[in-house]
Order: sequence, then C-alpha cells, then structure tokens
Amino acid sequence: MRMLSLVVAIVLGWAGLGQAAPLDVKHVCAHAKWVAHLDVDAVRDSAVVKKAYDECMKKHPEAAKAFDVAKVMIGMDLRKDLHGITAYGPQICKPVGIVIVQADMDQKGLEDKAKLGPDYMLTTYGNFKLHSWTHKKGDKQMHATGAFFSPKVLVFGGSVEQVKGALDVLSGKNPNLGGKPSALVADIPAGATFVHRAIDLSANTKCPVLKQAESFQAAMGENKGQSFYQARIVMKTGEAAENAKAAIDGFKGLAALSTALEPDTAKLVSAL
Repeated sequence: MRMLSLVVAIVLGWAGLGQAAPLDVKHVCAHAKWVAHLDVDAVRDSAVVKKAYDECMKKHPEAAKAFDVAKVMIGMDLRKDLHGITAYGPQICKPVGIVIVQADMDQKGLEDKAKLGPDYMLTTYGNFKLHSWTHKKGDKQMHATGAFFSPKVLVFGGSVEQVKGALDVLSGKNPNLGGKPSALVADIPAGATFVHRAIDLSANTKCPVLKQAESFQAAMGENKGQSFYQARIVMKTGEAAENAKAAIDGFKGLAALSTALEPDTAKLVSAL
C-alpha cells in the first residue's frame, strides 16, 4: 500500500504491454513477497466512479482545470491516459520495491523534468536510460530512479540496481511469477479494480495476527453493476484461523454499534 502512495508522489515529483491494464504476473519478479495493482481502466468503467465523477464535475466545474494543470505537470491526462499501476517488493511491511506505471505519457517531457531534480544522475543500461534524483517532501527525502521500458511503460525504484532488475524481468532476462504456484498468482475476480496479495507474512512484521498467517489476498471492484470486496487470509493453524475469525467478528460487532444510526453504513458492515 505504501508503494502505491509512493508512486503518486514520485510521478507528481517527476512532473507484449498493451493498453488494457489488469495485473500481469509476468511483469513481477519471481522473488516478490507482495504485489499490489490498481487497474485504472477498470476504475473508469465503474458505474459508481462514473456517477461520482459526473456529480463532482457538476458541483465543481473548476475541477476540470485542475486536471489540465496536472497534465502539464506530469505529462499525462489522468482522466484518460493513466491505465494501470503495479507495485511489488521482496519484503513485507517494508517501503522497498518496484512500481510500474502504464500510461500514455510524454516521455521526453518527463525525462527533461527529471533532469531538473536534486542530485540528478543519468545511468545507461543497454538501451535503457535510468534517471535518478532525490525526492524531497517537507523534511523527508528519498532516492528515486525511473526508466522507460517502452514509451507507455515507466518503471520506478529506490535504486539504480532495483530498476535494472525490474527492466530485466520485463525483458524476460530475469524470472517472473508466471507459472509459479503461489497465492500471488491466484485467479483475479472479474471487474477487479484493486488487487493486493502477500506471502510469507510472518517475516519482517511485529503484528501478532500476521505472525500466524501464511498468505493474504484481497480484491475490490465492480462486476455487472455490483460492487464487491473479497479477502482471503490463510493461517498456519486451525486455532489461529478461529482466533482471526473471532477478531473480525468482534470488529464487525463494534462497527455495527457505532453505525446504528446510519442504515447504509450498517448494511455495508453486515455484508462483510
């Protein structure tokens, strides 16, 4: 989740692979322990999102200008050019990993803006150009590297070596998740807009629930006009599974009490 938030910050700061953008596990490193994907094309097709967007434009017509400004800053029109974002990493609960952006982008414009970033450095890797800079937000700063795999596919990482490895996966030189039995490659529900999966959860986490878990899968989206959210967590033992279920039931009970005066919210909680 933090990697998805990270790519938004990086793209704004930097202000085979088709146009449709569902999750493709062949783009993910074989050693990944978690993967998350946002299918922006599917989001646009959502009846709920379309209705919300239309209502927003009616109430705030000036919002269209904000999209026009963003287009100039980041080299793409978020209303139609952004197709999908995939993030993956080798460790659970660590803000380390790769982000792949699929979009219709102004490649030269983005590369020119990258050159203006603090501590800018250019590294060549075969036919690829890797642009590195320091991304600053308030008192915090982090190193970032970006490279175009193709005019419509942009790869981000925290280091030059990470991005090189990701480019090799996309090029077929490094192994990917395709064909590897794992919770990371399970079937994706039709109409899913967001997918988040993780394995080996007990490593690198202090959460007592995750310490007893083997894998986690979640998906949300819309299919045939019906919104859905699905989640599956596999525990190490039956006792751990029962305890996790009890905790979830307890959460639902507390949520139902707190939303007693809000029928719509209570209905949503009861459907979990």
